[in-house]
Amino acid sequence: MEEAQLSKARSKGEVVEERKRNRVEERITRDQVKREGWEAEIRAKQETEATKEREKEEKRSAKGNAKRQDREAKTAKIKARQEARVQEHRVIGEEVSAELYEGRVLLSVISSIDSGRLRKLEDGLQQVQNLSVVMVSGSADKGTTITVSAKIPIPLIGILRDLPHVEQVSRDGKRIQIKLRTE
Repeated sequence: MEEAQLSKARSKGEVVEERKRNRVEERITRDQVKREGWEAEIRAKQETEATKEREKEEKRSAKGNAKRQDREAKTAKIKARQEARVQEHRVIGEEVSAELYEGRVLLSVISSIDSGRLRKLEDGLQQVQNLSVVMVSGSADKGTTITVSAKIPIPLIGILRDLPHVEQVSRDGKRIQIKLRTE
């Protein structure tokens, strides 16, 4: 009988030990589940924050792209306008440069010039067939005026544009305005 009691006592001790072990394991398991839950929450928050940051970056990028496209469109529009003006001036310029001049014509030099550049312009004008330089005059407020005389009708504006020292030629009423190149 003693053995039976001893065996019963051992079984009770084992049962108590097993219950203790089970409780410890349950506690460990609960703690692991809690820890995994917290870790999952932390990961979810980090992913949410990363997603929000990506969305912000995408919005900034889209906004920057939209601004860049808007600038490019405006630039293209301005260039198109400028090209249209240039083309218009070319057509008008071709008509004006083909216009024939005969007799005395006043040339106004609109850029500030030194005597060397003025001399080069005069020399260039004297090289033109059927054109002679009649007079060169100047004043501080009106600038320099060159009077030329064409013996026969000539396309004077076109000829002036072809001179090497001339940057720009335009018609201003009866006068022809010349802008010389800066050296």
